[in-house]
Amino acid sequence: MNGCVYHFTTYAFKKGKWIKLIEPSLIPTACEEITITELEDRVFNDGGKIYIMETDVNDENFATIRKEAKML
Repeated sequence: MNGCVYHFTTYAFKKGKWIKLIEPSLIPTACEEITITELEDRVFNDGGKIYIMETDVNDENFATIRKEAKML
């Protein structure tokens, strides 16, 4: 079975420089386009912690799972 993925990296602008904020991840898409809004909804701050919505590659519908992100 073939598939397509996006390589997803989140950056922050800190002290005049762009830095990677969290570990990069892959988003399987089954070769469907992903919107900017969908990408923006993947990473969010909740209660001072950064979370990422990761794709469950074992789910045939590519359900997302909320996971605390590791800060770099």
